[in-house]
Amino acid sequence: MLSDHIVLPRCTAPVFLSIILAAIGSLRAQEPIVPPAKNGAAEEAKVEVKKLTVGECIRISLEKQPRLAALQASIGSAQASQRGVSNAPFVVRLTGDHKIRKEQACTGVHAAEVELEQARHDVTQAVVWTYYSVVYAREQVKVAKDAIDFVDFYRDQVETIVKGKDGGNREINQITLNRLVARLAGGQALHIKAQAGYERARAALREAMGVDPAFTFEPADEILPDFAKIELKKDDVIGHALSRRGEIVMASLFSDVATLEAYAQWSIRIRYRAETFASGADIHSRVLPYGSKDGSYRPDSLGPEMPVQMVGSRTDRSEKAWQLVARSQAVTEKTKNLVTLEAESAWNEFHFAGLAMEASKRQADAGARNLSLLKEVAGDKVSTAATLQQLLEAQEEAAKGQATYNESVYSRISALANIERITAGGFTIKYPGR
Repeated sequence: MLSDHIVLPRCTAPVFLSIILAAIGSLRAQEPIVPPAKNGAAEEAKVEVKKLTVGECIRISLEKQPRLAALQASIGSAQASQRGVSNAPFVVRLTGDHKIRKEQACTGVHAAEVELEQARHDVTQAVVWTYYSVVYAREQVKVAKDAIDFVDFYRDQVETIVKGKDGGNREINQITLNRLVARLAGGQALHIKAQAGYERARAALREAMGVDPAFTFEPADEILPDFAKIELKKDDVIGHALSRRGEIVMASLFSDVATLEAYAQWSIRIRYRAETFASGADIHSRVLPYGSKDGSYRPDSLGPEMPVQMVGSRTDRSEKAWQLVARSQAVTEKTKNLVTLEAESAWNEFHFAGLAMEASKRQADAGARNLSLLKEVAGDKVSTAATLQQLLEAQEEAAKGQATYNESVYSRISALANIERITAGGFTIKYPGR
């Protein structure tokens, strides 16, 4: 029997993804859709459910995900600000800081474009993760269903023996039947819990794709793809992450704009209150998720600072601006450190999931062979409690082995999806159908 401790691997992706990993899921047959009655007679018809590959799901998400639409609008906003600065009145263009404001506005457009590009990688990872969560749930529920059917097969035999005229025998009696009924009920309860987990996984996949609940489809993959032979070097993963990651680029751009602000404040001579780029230019530094002190080390990130105006003399304003430049440089370094840690952690998960795949595959194969041999020896009917117990233990061992192997394969795929996101496409994984 499948034990109740089988769970999805620990979530390492962004927050909006963590809701899908509460439990394993199951695949239920699509309910038949009955069209309106024709000529007064109800005609039943099954509508074939569309099957989508992970590549098709990614393409849909890049078209429909509201997050990407919002960031595209942010680019338009930044471009409008840039035009506003460029088309400023003649008097404004004569001020000492106007050329600097134009350069800052241009950098703001670049930063918005970088944020959109990184968001595309984030959305891709979310779709891959949730897509294979559903496929993983489908495989796990097969393990659970096979376990339930196995126990139910022998429960039926035992029940027939117990309900016979002699009420069973010394080997198989009411106590034997009670144990099988309890074992079966436990498996069915786990199966119900799995169904709820599967529905959560499907809902999360739809959200990641940006489609509504009426969009009905199923993943085309029947099994989890085996990426056991893929090899990635840790240094390559870290190198791509540091050179391509959007958060690092944005933090660096913010530091550049902050430096320009220091020059701008020095160029403003006679004002006691002077606006900064924050009052007009659309640029910010995307902050990585905050840290945690809940037992696992997740260090806090740093966010940039820039007031909408500075107060004081030319010297005072300039000094304040240079202090904020120093902070922005520290933010960039901290962001690099966090991305490095994230990349290394993702590689470790990928590497050790591969080792777990090897061991759990041997476990699953050995368990399946042992169960098959015992079933051959026992035949279709069981007459002794000892033989029945051996069969049940062998089945539980085989189920645990297969479930553990499925989990390790899923962990490997999840880590690969995370590596692609962390390296901003430095590694593009060729999933089936992509």
